[in-house]
Amino acid sequence: MYGYLINKLRSWSFVYVLLLAVMDVQTVSLGDLCTKDADCSSLTNSYCAKMYECTSGTCACKTGYGSATGQNCLKKLSSYYQYCDSDYYCNGVNQTCTSGKCQCAEWNEWSDVARMCKWQEGQLLTESCGPVYSRCFWQSSYGGQCSGVRAGYCGCATGTVLDISYSFVACRKPRLGEHCESSPLCESHFDTKSISEDASNFRPTCQDNVCACPKSHELVSVKGWKLCLSKFDDDLVANGEECKNWSQCQSRFCVKCPGASSGVCMNKSRSSLRMSSIEQIAVMTLILLCNIS
Repeated sequence: MYGYLINKLRSWSFVYVLLLAVMDVQTVSLGDLCTKDADCSSLTNSYCAKMYECTSGTCACKTGYGSATGQNCLKKLSSYYQYCDSDYYCNGVNQTCTSGKCQCAEWNEWSDVARMCKWQEGQLLTESCGPVYSRCFWQSSYGGQCSGVRAGYCGCATGTVLDISYSFVACRKPRLGEHCESSPLCESHFDTKSISEDASNFRPTCQDNVCACPKSHELVSVKGWKLCLSKFDDDLVANGEECKNWSQCQSRFCVKCPGASSGVCMNKSRSSLRMSSIEQIAVMTLILLCNIS
């Protein structure tokens, strides 16, 4: 009888330890806080994504992977004519998953110039348009119009500018130093609130047909972004100290890390988003082409 009880206790102890081990395995989701890649280990093909000098981050899918549910990163995002099993994994514009491959949606066709699917009857920016192709494909929210600037060619809508910093030519609102028609069309180069609680960044205004900072703000270049930051009269905060606005920092760079209660001043470095000299020449060439009447 005594031996029987001992064996029972041992078996119950094993079950108890097993239950504790199972309970200790925590399931995380994309966007959950983390400090190291191991914190996201229950998500396949994920890692702890950190921005700038933050020691904390959020669980995200590795480059080339995505998730339709937010729970797993099992599928590699597919480009045109690559394998897929649902529309979600076709990451191109106007694409659907057809017969197991990412293909152009109905009434669209692939364009080697734009590297995307476009309307069959629509022309791209800088392409000729007229009686046959009167519709210009809108490659962005401020897309093209026929005979907008250069007669007989698809160009940007009035008040917008060409931009090739993406993988294709597109139209966008003008930024600091660029030609403008009215103040509402000027936009900031970067939304500081996307990485902090900053409210010091002011949208440029149209002055003498050029987007510029208002007198109450100063033009500051941070990591390649041209910003209009409010003038700060008090002593500037050193790197590593708390901040709310970018204009408070000596570096003019305030970041609120995931899970933090406040922002921290950080070092600013040269932006990796700057265009190369070749890209800058291409931009100028496109602008000249669209202004030839």
